[in-house]
This record gives sequence, C-alpha cells and structure tokens, in this order.
Amino acid sequence: MTQLIVKRWTDRVCLFFSGVAGRKEKLEDDFAAFMSALKAEEDQVRQELSSDRMGFFPVYAMREYDFFFKKFKEQVRGGGSEEMEETHYLLRLGLPRSLALALSLRDQYDVPTLMPVHKESLAVKARETIMRLGVVEHGRRLAVASKIGELRLRRTSQRSYEFTLPDSWIDYDRFEEAVERHFAQQGMKRYFEEYQQSKATQGLEEELHELAYENVFVYRDYFIGYNAHPTLDDHFFGLAYFFLSTSPGFDSFKFDLRFGGVSYIKYVLAVVYVYSLALKHEWFCQALLRKHPEIDPRNILTISAEKKGFVADFAEALNMYGPSFDGFTFATSAELETIYKVLSARRDNIDVLKPNGAPIPMLLEFSDTSVFRCLAGAQESPIQVLLNGLRYHFPNDYNANQQTREASLQRATERILRGGFHGLKFKRNVVLKDQGRDLTDIDLVVTEESSNTVLLFQIKAQDSYGMELNARVNRSKRFAEGSRRWVDVTKNWISRTGVQELRNRLGMKRSPEAPKVRLVVLSRFFAHFGFDEETMEDVTFCTWFQFFNAVTKTEARHGQIRTLETLFAWIVRDEIRRNVDRTTWFERNLVLANVEFATVNE
Repeated sequence: MTQLIVKRWTDRVCLFFSGVAGRKEKLEDDFAAFMSALKAEEDQVRQELSSDRMGFFPVYAMREYDFFFKKFKEQVRGGGSEEMEETHYLLRLGLPRSLALALSLRDQYDVPTLMPVHKESLAVKARETIMRLGVVEHGRRLAVASKIGELRLRRTSQRSYEFTLPDSWIDYDRFEEAVERHFAQQGMKRYFEEYQQSKATQGLEEELHELAYENVFVYRDYFIGYNAHPTLDDHFFGLAYFFLSTSPGFDSFKFDLRFGGVSYIKYVLAVVYVYSLALKHEWFCQALLRKHPEIDPRNILTISAEKKGFVADFAEALNMYGPSFDGFTFATSAELETIYKVLSARRDNIDVLKPNGAPIPMLLEFSDTSVFRCLAGAQESPIQVLLNGLRYHFPNDYNANQQTREASLQRATERILRGGFHGLKFKRNVVLKDQGRDLTDIDLVVTEESSNTVLLFQIKAQDSYGMELNARVNRSKRFAEGSRRWVDVTKNWISRTGVQELRNRLGMKRSPEAPKVRLVVLSRFFAHFGFDEETMEDVTFCTWFQFFNAVTKTEARHGQIRTLETLFAWIVRDEIRRNVDRTTWFERNLVLANVEFATVNE
C-alpha cells in the first residue's frame, strides 16, 4: 500500500508516494494530461470571446461581479453560507482571468465606452464564463497542490480526475487569514464603538442618509447620478483610510519611499480615494434604490468615467488630504499619470491580471478615453493591487525599497517589547562568527537578566501572496529554506559556544549560569511554512499579529510578573501548528466541456 511521505515543506516536490518509478511517471502523465485539458477549456472560452467587438463581455463581467459582491457582503453580515462562499471563490478566481483574455483579443473595441441597459441573456453568459474560468483556475490550483504533495491526483477515466485531501494535511493559510481577519475585525469594532460614543458624530449617520437621498437622482431612466457634497466626501475618505489601514500589507513601506519618482504615501492616498469612491457610490446606490425601487441595481453599481477627468480628480483628493502627512508635496501631472498607471489594469500591463488568484482590479481601462470603476475591486484587495502594480512597473525600486522593511519591523518589535516589559536590553543585527567567518545574523537580541532569558529574533518582512498560487509556492519555499537554515546555524553556534562567551556575545552580565535561549522567527505573513515535525521546543514561528497578541495576553494574564519566558510560552501556545483542526473540503464534482474533476477527503 502506498504511503504519503510527510517531510519538511521544502522537500515536498514530487515525492508523493513510496513505490516504483513507473508510479511516479504515471502521476506526471496524469498531471500533464489534466493541465492540457484545462488549457483546452480556456482556449475554447478564448474563441467564444473573440467575437465581442463592442466590449460587452468586460462590462457585463464587472457588473455581475459587483452585483454578486454586494449580495455576498450582505449575506456574510448575516452569517453567510457555504454555497455563497464557494461561488465567491470561483468568481473571484475567474474574473481577472476572463478580463485578461477579453482585453488580449483586441487592441481596442469598436466604441470608446459602453454602458448598456441590463440585458439578462448577456449577464447570464458573462456569469457562466467567469464561473467556467474560475473552475479552470481552481483546477490549476489543485494540480499544483498535488505537485507539492498537499493533494493526491488520480486519473479515473479518459476525461475524469480525482484529487484526494490526505488526512494529515491542514490548511494553515486559512488559519493565518483568520488570525489577520480577527484583528482587523477587532480594530473595526473599536473604531465603530468610539465612533458611536463620540459627540462629534452624534446624528452624523442620519445626516449622511439625508444628504445621499437629497443629492441622488435617476440618470437617463436607468442609471444613477448624484451631486457631490463635502460632508460625504470627508466621511467616506476617512472611513476608507481606516478600513485600508487594517488591510494586510498597508504598512509594507515607509510613506516617504519612492517608486517611479512618486512617494508611497501618494499611491496610498490614491488607493484610499478610489476606495472612498466605492463606499460613497454604494451609499448613493442604496439611497436611489430606496427612492426608486424599480431601478435595477446592476445598472448602477458599476460605472465608467472619462479617463482624463478621473486622473485629474486624483490631484484634488491628494492635494486636499495629503498635507496632513509629513513631507507631502503637491502632486504633479506626471505623478498623477504614474499613479493611474500603477493602479489600473490595461492592455499594456495585462500581465497583472494573469496570475492564478490575481486580485480583482480597482480600475479597468476600457479605451484610451474611458475607465471602469469596479466596486468590488476597490474593496476586496486594494493594497494587493497597489503592491502588484508597483512590483510590475518598478521592479528595481521595489527590490531596493524592500530592503528597508525588515528594519522597520525590527524597530516595531522592539517598541512593542519596550512598552510591554521592564528591564529588557536590546541589540540589533548581531553577526555570529566562527573563526572570523560570518555564519548568520540575529536581527534582534532581547535579554532579560532577571529571568536569565534571551529571545533571538529572525525577522521576515515578506509580501503577502494574497490568492496568487505561484507567489505562494515561490515565496513560501524561500521562507522555509531561509528560516530553517537560520535556526540550524544559530542552534549549532549556541551548542559550540561556552557560557561566558555566549553571555558576552548576547550582551548579558557575567554568570556561571547558562542563559535560556529561545529562537523566534517572526514573519509578516505565512509563518507556518517554517514548521516541520522536527521543530524543537525552544524554537517557534509566528506572524506579527500572533506576536502582538502574545504580548497583549502576557500583559493581561501575568501583570507585573510577566517575563520573556511567559511571553515565549504564549507564542508557543498560540502556534498555528498546535491550534488548527484538519481541513475538510466541500466534496463535489466539477464538470467542464473538456474535463471533469472531483475533490474528496480521505
């Protein structure tokens, strides 16, 4: 009987089962055949989209996604359902891929802009196409997961395949996402509690409803129009900034760093502006539907804008809100064009839409003169859109600025510990040597003489990969290899170093007692990739939010007697690997024109 080999993550490439070489070759053949069938499915969709000369598909695709996203948000607030979650997942995967296909087929459409009255037959076709490509992209994710040993792939007939989730596998990604979401929700809860208790906001919500109701109107029988109002503008800009500040990756770079000659704060404020437009537009849509319930929401949720005027609006927003940030300078026309280039999806940067799991675009350029605002794209992963755009357009600046992030996280770690503990000493960037040769470095050494404890931090400030599959595979592998190598080298150095030399090197007072040394790999995202079955008791991996949570719990539970030892215990207690139940996937058979595949739990 074959047996799944469970080994550290970095060794999980094509080592699925013990057995003869022929079995491995069959797995490779099954993988290639499955991927080929998915490509045939996508090619068929491409052929179907090639007849769209006017651009109906991208317009209806964004409309359908915005309409679904609105319903999805409403249902999530009421508890949600597994069916809605699954539909959202497939649409979320399929929309960027379908937009990339559609835009790649024509240099331009026959009209400069398009805003048709809703037609159900076109909407159904667009929705089916997005779902179809979502299933294709889901199949590719499963196939890659089988390549790295997370699933088992088996061909069951000429056109049918089966993916089995082994009983030993756990979806740590989902857990880390839940941790992140928990802290974001806690922050939002505190924000709205303070908002409701503030005298300055008493009666504001009622005023916002009245202003929207008074200023919204039906445009050309089917669509929406509204007049601007400074109270609404200020409120939704502030709300968008807060929501964005709780998003993963918001603090990726210092605000004064530059990409393509434009400071990061200007990009961030532009994203806030687009986000605020989405929130405000939703508010006006709700007001119009109360005023005129006969209006079809699919005619009003997704709207287009004249490109030149829209870019000019960036200047007004940035120059109005930017001066409250240190070092801000007024935006030039060249900077505005650069910002638009980074935040929008267009034919000349279509590659940003192609990765499996690419974020929904905030702005989609329909023509040289027209741009569509995607309501959902502005709210779902706006920071991911920004970071992907910066990385795509300015890779050299991105790589150079990335080097500064670990120093920022290093300072933040020290600041949190200074605020939560007394009597600590800190040393940054300690290089471990052996006979004059550099072995590795410790990003942060934290010593506590009273408990004879030392925490050695390796800090990783890598990007979130969002839903992008290839980014997950590549970045997680680098993280696992680098962090495990650091642990091995550091542990080996400690074991070969005498007590006095060790204490001296770590900045501790002389004593015959060996210090209790604990190793912490602190990462911005996906700490779980460092785990394996051999991880030692004095080593742990945690994300920034888990670390912050452990400091908070130590303060609350241990009061004045808190120590680094109790902190380390809380980090270990909260470790992902100790607290996640085995994942089960919804079992169903997905059927396409060229292939069908099922996911089953072992």
